[in-house]
Amino acid sequence: MEKLVADFKKIVTLLNNSEYANIIPRDELESQLEMKKKEIIAEYEQNHKIWQGKDGRWRTQLPDENVSSGRRQIAKSTREKVEKAILEWYTEKREKETLQTMRGLYEKWIDYKAKETSDGNAYKLEWVWNHYYSNEPIADRKLKDIKVSELKEFMLDMVAKHKLTNRKYKEMKSLINMIYDYAIENEIVQTNTARNVRGISYKKFAKEEKKSIEQQVYIGDEKQQIIELALEQYKKTKNTAYLGVCLNFTLALRIGELVALHTDDLTDDTITISKQEIKTYKKVNGERHRNGYEIVNYVKSQTSERELFLTSLAQDFIQMIIEANEQRGFKKGYLFLDSDGERMHDYAISNVLRRLNGKIKTVQKSNHKIRKTCLSGMANSNELTNEEIRDFAGHKDFKTTATYYLFPTKTKKQRQSAYEKAIIGDLKCNHKNIKSVTNCNQKNQALKKAGSL
Repeated sequence: MEKLVADFKKIVTLLNNSEYANIIPRDELESQLEMKKKEIIAEYEQNHKIWQGKDGRWRTQLPDENVSSGRRQIAKSTREKVEKAILEWYTEKREKETLQTMRGLYEKWIDYKAKETSDGNAYKLEWVWNHYYSNEPIADRKLKDIKVSELKEFMLDMVAKHKLTNRKYKEMKSLINMIYDYAIENEIVQTNTARNVRGISYKKFAKEEKKSIEQQVYIGDEKQQIIELALEQYKKTKNTAYLGVCLNFTLALRIGELVALHTDDLTDDTITISKQEIKTYKKVNGERHRNGYEIVNYVKSQTSERELFLTSLAQDFIQMIIEANEQRGFKKGYLFLDSDGERMHDYAISNVLRRLNGKIKTVQKSNHKIRKTCLSGMANSNELTNEEIRDFAGHKDFKTTATYYLFPTKTKKQRQSAYEKAIIGDLKCNHKNIKSVTNCNQKNQALKKAGSL
């Protein structure tokens, strides 16, 4: 019966979903639905009776745990109405039972998260679910029946199976934490079993790959090379995406903020960052898929909305962009427009940056590395306070900036010279002194070995 009811509900969902109208003919779905109805009623009558009373009304006794006899009699004017009540009872019963499991609750929860946060966040959570939980037996267990020890063992198995780092483990565990929270809110369980899973040793996690400084920021004269090459490419192609790369070395923007820049955001020497481009999604067959972009009037967080000082170089780049748009007769206020006068999307900037990285033969670095390079340069200059740098970055606190965004921007050779100066300082020893001592020691060792000492 369980499978019959599941198939019945699936067909009902397809009938109610307009996306399938051109894939599966409606009359075919209705025929399948009628067949499932008959199969469900036939199996029901193997154990339960449907009868017509002397009053002409049709009756049956549905199971009901809230009644002392364990059965609740219903009476309808026609057999069809009794059958409809039976189908409703089974589908409602199945839905209640389904919501007791992680898998059953997930569908309801993921739609809730999309409303509470965003479709973009739900899209990321869907990946976590499909990657770690969807194919695991624990997803079909009732949440209230899963013990802390069982869940911890499952987590350990997942850490080993997927070779998870501590960061990836937290990403996986946060999903089940939130599902249990949602189950509590819906009075399905009383306690959050997942949040009681603790004490997994750091030794169990895969080692986090540490990126080199060369992978984190543009070092030495790479920034200069990128900007000069981008200007050359702009002269050849008139593609203002190249100017976007140049401009962001002076603004340190997230790429969504960069492509959302508008002439209304500008004053003579400042620019306001209050908008961003986000990806939009469409739900198809129960999963979200990217289907476009839009500009929204908010940024990553409340502290990310900020007013930035425009250096003379930034002003020059912006003027070049505005003039390029005017020369092509484009009237839209967005700074970055494609050859058709439509607003550029994030991939337009990413694509030209990828080409520039290849031409100067550096490791591939994203727009986010430009952001880190700019902020690192501000910190290394010793001209600005930590608070000024934090505010420019749009971070809540400087700890985030310092931990994840600030790196040396000198080459390895330049850093070596800095270490030499910092460590040795005015120490009087020099290579000549040390070499003479070393030679003397070597001579004494040789004499000793020969028996002369």
